[in-house]
Amino acid sequence: MGSPIVYPDSEAGLPDQYAQLLCRMSSVLPPGLLASAQAEGFVVDAQARGFAFNADLVDLIRFLDIGTRHGNLR
Repeated sequence: MGSPIVYPDSEAGLPDQYAQLLCRMSSVLPPGLLASAQAEGFVVDAQARGFAFNADLVDLIRFLDIGTRHGNLR
């Protein structure tokens, strides 16, 4: 299994065509989610996408938590 990739800003470095397709299908994070991801310690920039690949259980739960917080749903 490869290294986890969470909130990538491009397809560069993704291991295969399926990961690249999923990244293209993922939305750029809106400002509220971007700020939450940064507050959680994820290194993200303005083009970060809501996408995780090969994430471990801890990062996956953090990823889902950020995306479903009540304050981020606006």
